[in-house]
Amino acid sequence: MEQKKLEPGSDFNEADINKDGVVTDKELLAMEKLHQIERDDKLAERQDRKQKQQRYMAWTAIWSMVAFTAVILSPIIPDSKLELLATLLSTFYIAQAGIVGAFMGFATISDKNSSARMK
Repeated sequence: MEQKKLEPGSDFNEADINKDGVVTDKELLAMEKLHQIERDDKLAERQDRKQKQQRYMAWTAIWSMVAFTAVILSPIIPDSKLELLATLLSTFYIAQAGIVGAFMGFATISDKNSSARMK
């Protein structure tokens, strides 16, 4: 049976750990595990970035509600304008609270799922 050869510049050339010119099954398996670890690291990094952005969005929603409330209660806006803004403000508060609630709910579900996978 003829010995298999890798083409020059092949990605599998890096699998030859001991540099003897022979890529064994053990070396290929080690390379595959290394690539799997790299993929898992990239996935974890993406998940971290996603969670960080969701956290920023929830905090922005909370602080915008606080700031809006402070502006409304201040003497800057006359009472006549508040009556006109009432429906807009109620919709704003419901939407912002929905963002915060969704973040908390999905974070809890995600934590439960990840802890169940670890068991």
